[in-house]
Amino acid sequence: MQCFHRGWDQHTRLPQGIERQAGDVDQAQAALVTDLKNRGMLDDTLVVWGGEFGRSAYCQGVFTEETYGRDHHPRCFTMWLAGGGVRPGISYGETTSRTTSSGTRSTSMTCMRRCCISSASITRD
Repeated sequence: MQCFHRGWDQHTRLPQGIERQAGDVDQAQAALVTDLKNRGMLDDTLVVWGGEFGRSAYCQGVFTEETYGRDHHPRCFTMWLAGGGVRPGISYGETTSRTTSSGTRSTSMTCMRRCCISSASITRD
């Protein structure tokens, strides 16, 4: 199953936009993982949460407390996984201090896909 929630592209008015978007999905994503766990299905289900790209730490647009935004960041982004045999509670990788590129323990999308495929017990054969 794949779900989409569009509208995360906050180049302006980031504080209001991100609060609204997070409010739309926060309880729903927690409920999904909790429900799968309560039904005994989480070990056999891999939940992958991510986006198409990350966000830079740099301001875009006019910088005021209410109206600033952030630009796309194609090399650094956040994803989380739950269930499917993935070890819970770990954080892997980080950006450089200026958030301009991947820092230590970074991974590629190819490795991320391999992790998901392996967790789903899918083989090439």
